Amino acid sequence: MSIDTIVGPLVMACSQLEVIQSAAEVQARRQSDHSLRYQQVYTGDGALYFVGRGHFPPDGHILLALTSPANNLVFRHLFDRVNSSAWQLRHHDNYFPPIDEAFQCIKSPSTVIVDVSSLRLKPLSDEVSYLEIDTSFGACLEFNDDEKRLVSVYFGSLQRADGKSHFEITMEILRRFGKPITKIYVLSPQYVIDHTSQDRPFIARVSRLDSLQKTMSVKSHWRRIEEHSVSLGRKIVQN
Repeated sequence: MSIDTIVGPLVMACSQLEVIQSAAEVQARRQSDHSLRYQQVYTGDGALYFVGRGHFPPDGHILLALTSPANNLVFRHLFDRVNSSAWQLRHHDNYFPPIDEAFQCIKSPSTVIVDVSSLRLKPLSDEVSYLEIDTSFGACLEFNDDEKRLVSVYFGSLQRADGKSHFEITMEILRRFGKPITKIYVLSPQYVIDHTSQDRPFIARVSRLDSLQKTMSVKSHWRRIEEHSVSLGRKIVQN
């Protein structure tokens, strides 16, 4: 399958690409495409933050639903005429998606739910915290279940095939270039509590992978969609 590359803000990429590749797909391509390691890349993974309650326990915990590109609500509403996701992110820093659509995306079998409250986070700011990941061989054995789910989405599966998992291969690349740690950035739990409400229970953000110079860290809280980055996917076919 032919994959096209768009360099520019996210709106440009979404206007030209039918499907934007997920983080796991991009990391797999980075194994053979060395130039891609030096690029910042928007990925198709949607990030929905909310406070657990009712049908989505545990109550009071901060949860992160990582959706497939098809269920990325920022992408889906990027070009709405009124109150679009692009407008909300630019003017209010957050996109508050339609509640019914968010519920459907969370319940999708392809969505991965991470309990952010269970991640061993370090604070960066009031808005952002991060999970620090040791790139040394075997360090993944120390992950708890939620950390395993998170790293599998962004760095590749932990399941071994032909000797090594996709996650291990990515960590090997980082070690080879002298990078002892990498990071996954998320919204800080208190920020989610402070910025959601009964009327606006979900915060949607986009995902971006950093370059090798920045230890190929992951931004699952990204909101500056006007910044230029690479996006990979299939171009929209014009009839």
